[in-house]
Amino acid sequence: MSTSSGLGGVRVDAVDVAVLCGEGLRSHLGEIARAESRLAAMKADALGEIARRSGEGAAAWAATDAMAVSGRRARGEVRDAVRLGELDATREGLAGGEVPVGHAQLIARAAGDTAIDEAFLAQRAPQEGYDEFRRTVARHVADVSRDDGASVLERQRRARSGRIFTRRSDGMTVVDLVVDPVTGARLGTVIAAAERRLFRDEDPNARRTPPQRTADAVVELICEPDAKRPTGASLIVVADYDTVNHQLANARLADGTPIAIAEIAQLAVDAEVLPAVFQAATGDLRMGRSRRTATDLQRAALAARQPHRPRPP
Repeated sequence: MSTSSGLGGVRVDAVDVAVLCGEGLRSHLGEIARAESRLAAMKADALGEIARRSGEGAAAWAATDAMAVSGRRARGEVRDAVRLGELDATREGLAGGEVPVGHAQLIARAAGDTAIDEAFLAQRAPQEGYDEFRRTVARHVADVSRDDGASVLERQRRARSGRIFTRRSDGMTVVDLVVDPVTGARLGTVIAAAERRLFRDEDPNARRTPPQRTADAVVELICEPDAKRPTGASLIVVADYDTVNHQLANARLADGTPIAIAEIAQLAVDAEVLPAVFQAATGDLRMGRSRRTATDLQRAALAARQPHRPRPP
């Protein structure tokens, strides 16, 4: 049993994975990933052609009908397909199996936000894992926007959305929230602090699962505003100091997501600043004094020591 994408003769044969060694399994997964990239290129070509002939609405309907996906996913696939049609280097890398599907989607969506250097991103895509490449794309978008990411952040804030609905399959209520990275980081630190408090207070013999604890933390923060607020909630922001121009540069969240320098000043208005100086040449880290927990110091040290910069090509 085998499958073939029809692009470049790629072929992935069905094998008995139980007989493969660890290296063999990894190699097999790599073959599958390359085949998925080539199939994604074929799918993008087909959706793009339908959109060209009959419009994006018709292409989305065709995707929903032929691939049995949700309307929301179909619309997203069509948008990506239309953009990929204008991104020659990314489309070529995808068809050749070198650019992973998720990486190509990141490039396509970045191209929808601003004018990007597509050749640069397509070159970096095969060299980086998904999380690292996501940060590379975010930094690149901030760089080419020429405003230190301010306009990108503003667009992200305008695109925020939220909804509450009942899932038909099991009657459960789903809360869906989409916010900009800075707001998301602030939410994440508060929720994480609430989770830590719930973990400390619960019976060790009746532990909740992490997803259950997250749900309970969010519900408590929203529905019990008078409850004890979590302590130790810290938003880690890292920036480099330009010794030549005597100014901060390359501001980013702890996960490497770039933010505007002006955003640091805004965040500092309502926050306690915990200074830290990391000497890249020696590896020394000097932490300022503050009434913060050791956990926050460790988090700040980790963020300072791992600047999340892309590897050189």
